[in-house]
Amino acid sequence: MIRIKFRVPETKTWKRWLDDCATATGNLPSTYTPETPIEVSDLYRRKSIKKEVYFAKDGPFRGRCVYCETNITDFQHGDIEHFRPKKGVTDEGDQPVVIPMADGKNMEHPGYYWLAYQWTNLLPSCITCNQPGEEGIGKRNRFPVEGHKYAARAEDVAQEKPLLFNPIDPDDEDPEDHIGIDSKNGKLTVKKGSKRAEACIAIFGLNKRDQLVQDRQTAMEHAKGRCVKLILEEDEETKKELRQEIQRMEQGYLSQTLARRAQIKEVKKRLRW
Repeated sequence: MIRIKFRVPETKTWKRWLDDCATATGNLPSTYTPETPIEVSDLYRRKSIKKEVYFAKDGPFRGRCVYCETNITDFQHGDIEHFRPKKGVTDEGDQPVVIPMADGKNMEHPGYYWLAYQWTNLLPSCITCNQPGEEGIGKRNRFPVEGHKYAARAEDVAQEKPLLFNPIDPDDEDPEDHIGIDSKNGKLTVKKGSKRAEACIAIFGLNKRDQLVQDRQTAMEHAKGRCVKLILEEDEETKKELRQEIQRMEQGYLSQTLARRAQIKEVKKRLRW
């Protein structure tokens, strides 16, 4: 999981979609009551937007899942998932979140329905990271927050402290400040006892999925191999190409960027490169 610098597209397709989303948001109820069902259409996952932005290999997400960094469209249709769940919220243990109402009674959190069409709340995800799976893996409606203090209104969201990372939020912390990697086995590690790292690794099963761990190992071996070749290479043109390739790894053009960056950083440190 890495931070993603999302540049808002200037295409007509994107602008038209934003206008439609604004209209749909305006039609949502301003307040929630158990007697008022919240209807959310599939506008948030419009096919043209998925193809042009969220799953495009030359787009801001490189066609990858924001949580586990796997290539989505090569193997599955993928999901456009809501960072803050649109309908219903559960905690880290997947238990319904209960919040107090104005009349003093309690009710289950209805979800952040007012963010259903907000692009900053929409992220491309693989099916495994998003949908219910084995061993408790899958985000679904899980959204743990620090201190179990949940926002029930739009104006309270700024005070909420999620344990999961929103990779496209420039005001959120950088996942790589919390999540490390063991170069020996490809498993992710928790830096400085980070509760956020623990939550992400557990909910998305980032160390339980054997293929994912193997992919990170392969990515690190590839990065290390290119660095070693650069050091041993004598031909200047080839060295230039290798530097560009390594730079592309660091910039996130290849899958499993966190693993590749960590390996490159380790090689540079050892060799004082």
